[in-house]
Amino acid sequence: MAKGTFGYINAYKKRYGTYMAILAVCIVGGLLAVFLIFGTLKHLAVLIPVILSIPFAKMLTLWVIVVRFRSMDPEDVETLEQGLDRQRHPLVLYDMAFSSYESVSFASCVVLQSDRIYLLWGGSNEKTYDEKMQCDYIQDLVKRSGCADTVVTVHSVSELLERIHTDADGAETQWEDGQAAKQERLKRRLLDICV
Repeated sequence: MAKGTFGYINAYKKRYGTYMAILAVCIVGGLLAVFLIFGTLKHLAVLIPVILSIPFAKMLTLWVIVVRFRSMDPEDVETLEQGLDRQRHPLVLYDMAFSSYESVSFASCVVLQSDRIYLLWGGSNEKTYDEKMQCDYIQDLVKRSGCADTVVTVHSVSELLERIHTDADGAETQWEDGQAAKQERLKRRLLDICV
């Protein structure tokens, strides 16, 4: 499952959980084999399970970072997609765990629409890192990418749809020539900073 698709974060947790379980069995089995063969763990062969613990630790770290985040409910996804049917050229990314220096914050979905980026706040692994900080982080990223899009954070699918429809009613609906390329550039940049 690719980054930005619905269900990615749940699949990510399951995949890394499976890898970690396999590695844990290999590490314990290796240590047990060394002990049974040589009667001690003070043998050079113990390096094999020790070396296996390095990728295990890396996977465990990544898994712990995202374990508390979860994908949107399928009903909410359906509601969102039906609500976006009227919009011109929306680009929707799901399950975005944004990695910054301060924290990893989660947006259940991100909608790129015209000159706005809408983030559906999904929480953070740091209590002091709130939706305003996530919004500022993405806004700074957008500016450094050379775009003038405005970033907006919302807390529910209904609020997201209401905000998109309100902004679309008051905005120019003409699709500019470079709009698709700009959306694709922003999409790639957002996917780059995701776990």
